[in-house]
Amino acid sequence: MSVIIYSRVGENNGTRRIWMEGFHLRHGGIEPGVTLHIRKHEKSNVFQLHPKPGSDSLGTVRVSRRTLKDGRTKPLIEIKDPTVLDALPGQMKLRIGVFKGKITIRAHVDEERIKAREKDFLETLMKGEPLKLGSLFHGGGMLDYALHSGLERVGISSYTKLAVEWDPRYIGSSYANNPQFFREDSIIINGPIQDSVLPADLSLHILTGGVPCVGASKSGISKNGLTHPEEHDQAGSMFYYFLRYIEAMNPAVITLENVVEYASSASMAIIRSVLNQWGYTLRETVLNGNDLGAFENRDRLAMIATSKGLDAMNLFPEVRSVAKKPDTLADIVEEFSADDEIWKDYDYLRVKADRDKAAGKGFAMQELDLTAEKVGTIGRGYAKVRSTEPRIKHPTDEKLTRLLTLTEHCAVKGAPASLIAGNSNTVGHEILGQGVIIPAFEAVFVELGIEMLTQIGLTVGTMAANDEWFDSDILYLTAEQQEMPQAAAIDLDRYPHVIHFADDSIALIGGYRPALANAA
Repeated sequence: MSVIIYSRVGENNGTRRIWMEGFHLRHGGIEPGVTLHIRKHEKSNVFQLHPKPGSDSLGTVRVSRRTLKDGRTKPLIEIKDPTVLDALPGQMKLRIGVFKGKITIRAHVDEERIKAREKDFLETLMKGEPLKLGSLFHGGGMLDYALHSGLERVGISSYTKLAVEWDPRYIGSSYANNPQFFREDSIIINGPIQDSVLPADLSLHILTGGVPCVGASKSGISKNGLTHPEEHDQAGSMFYYFLRYIEAMNPAVITLENVVEYASSASMAIIRSVLNQWGYTLRETVLNGNDLGAFENRDRLAMIATSKGLDAMNLFPEVRSVAKKPDTLADIVEEFSADDEIWKDYDYLRVKADRDKAAGKGFAMQELDLTAEKVGTIGRGYAKVRSTEPRIKHPTDEKLTRLLTLTEHCAVKGAPASLIAGNSNTVGHEILGQGVIIPAFEAVFVELGIEMLTQIGLTVGTMAANDEWFDSDILYLTAEQQEMPQAAAIDLDRYPHVIHFADDSIALIGGYRPALANAA
């Protein structure tokens, strides 16, 4: 009989060990009192414990016994041999096979996948080659835009190897307006993610996903009469397909964005648990649009999961803004004459607002003048003119208001107008309304890009009293430090990339060092 044991390298009183015990060992031919000889496969970290000695034996381990109160005995094996343990470090998961008195010990397939994705990711960075991105629930490409732009700022190139999106209007818009995302070998899947067949033998470095939130947002739960997000007939199962793609593509880095309420959903709890089991370290935060350079005061959940060997990529909670928020709505709006037909009397919305207030629903209109310092969340259905989303007041007639134009909608989200070029008013607002706040996520990916560079040996420095701080590969300087005489000693030719933060501090990013590239 064959016995398969899934275990891991453990520790007892500070001593690392591999422990096996139980009657099932006897079914595989292991009996107490037997001495097993340790052998290692010459080209891999696979060990065999064999009852017969051989010239390639690395040591021995004796099968002990544990006697139970009823007199029965069961085999017990404790391996402390450093030859084995050094090759299987940490809390590594193991697959142990027992058959006909022999035992084979190897890293679990999850450990092999972890090693493979980290190796490919780091080697690609070292060589300066573009990282391959997978984009699920791609929409019009707003999250991709933030990712590519943020990484490009620090000198890391990337492209969208795989994009999955059900709406042909959205993916068509992204392909037309973001040619920099795609290359000849890119794959676009247009259709429901649940119907897609995962591409075979495709690995990615980064996988992003804006899992649909229509069942998780407050309005979605209320509108659909749900008790929990997973009840939604379409969006409720999307987390499952998100995990399927992660399992198939084995990325080193995963990013997820969603409404803040998603953090407390069962879906997110499952995502956390599964990714932890697959060897990822998760970090989460809430990004606020106003705090990170956008005019839209929108909170969004952001999760970054990095393969456990990249655990030093400690991104949150600090994310520094790379954009400055416009001061008032007047800095954003286009000019329209007082008699332009864009102004409308939405009397029915005032009636609804009064009815909602009386019912205690807490929904209120956003009718804003040009002195407003922020706007509230603008959703996918903005073109439908909904009572809770922002409208601009007429300069003289209190009954008249108007929606933001597409150009203005782009401006409040910090998105370039080119992202929605060629789209109808309805589709353009849909793409923007379900998209991310670009400056917020661009700031995340700038920070993540810097952390990536530290993974391949680039050093980080700040101005200090010693004479070597300016030799660092990544330099941070406050606005005041930039004016100090010491700053003149910096060799700016070494730093092809300069990041300007909203507080007027900067980061100087050095290029890839030849020694690192050669090491790959």
